[in-house]
Amino acid sequence: MSQDDEIYNRERDKSLEAEQKQAEQCDKLLIMLSSGAFVLSMTFIKDITPQIVPASKSFLVTAWCFFLLSLFTTIISFFLSQVGLRLYRDKVIQRFPEFRVDAENYQKLLSNMKQVWICNLASFVFLIIGSVFLVIFAYRNL
Repeated sequence: MSQDDEIYNRERDKSLEAEQKQAEQCDKLLIMLSSGAFVLSMTFIKDITPQIVPASKSFLVTAWCFFLLSLFTTIISFFLSQVGLRLYRDKVIQRFPEFRVDAENYQKLLSNMKQVWICNLASFVFLIIGSVFLVIFAYRNL
């Protein structure tokens, strides 16, 4: 292996590690915010707004639905990520018993992870929409 290949592999590995850490932090944050907003709004709804304006209940229910969608898409993202990594690992092991990874297989992994990226984006969007509906509900009941 040439020195350029070694540098490329080392930098690629660093990049993958950094990306993995960022993805883990993002997933944790999405789960924490979605579940926290859902649970806190359910728990303290009577304390915050003892008399709920009937027309605003739909905003609260819609917010809860989007928070749950955010949680579910994050869970689906975890599942798709595991499936993609297992498929990739199996391909690498079959082709390279010594666990060497080349650029072609790396690209296959990236294409398999597109679905994970879409789920993460959807989870983030659902969290934002749920938050907007919760703020509208709160505003109408203050």
